Amino acid sequence: MKMLPIRLNDDEYVARLRKGIDQWDRWRYVAVPGAIIVLSLIGWLLTDATLRMLAAAERGDIPHAQLGLLFGGSMGLALGFFVEVFLLRQIFRLFHRYRTERLLLKYYDAVHDAEDVYRGNIK
Repeated sequence: MKMLPIRLNDDEYVARLRKGIDQWDRWRYVAVPGAIIVLSLIGWLLTDATLRMLAAAERGDIPHAQLGLLFGGSMGLALGFFVEVFLLRQIFRLFHRYRTERLLLKYYDAVHDAEDVYRGNIK
């Protein structure tokens, strides 16, 4: 097993980028709605669990549940902001994936086309 990854030359790196972009363009119509559905499902389940705990606390089934929900809610608000920022960043990444790589490929193609014209190897 090698400790360091294999270094790719420019042509291999560009071929790998093109393959990744093609796969993303093919699967993004499934990945983006799928991620939104999963996040919505998690939010719905957490809300449902909290409402069930509150209902059980009102009946007296769980002692000190309201105090626990108060402390848990305050901790959740404190940590929830960071979770929200992280999730929004991931969703933003889903919509703008491979943006810099697409620009790199555009410039790579422009440079290689200019080199072909300069050398007289016009396609």
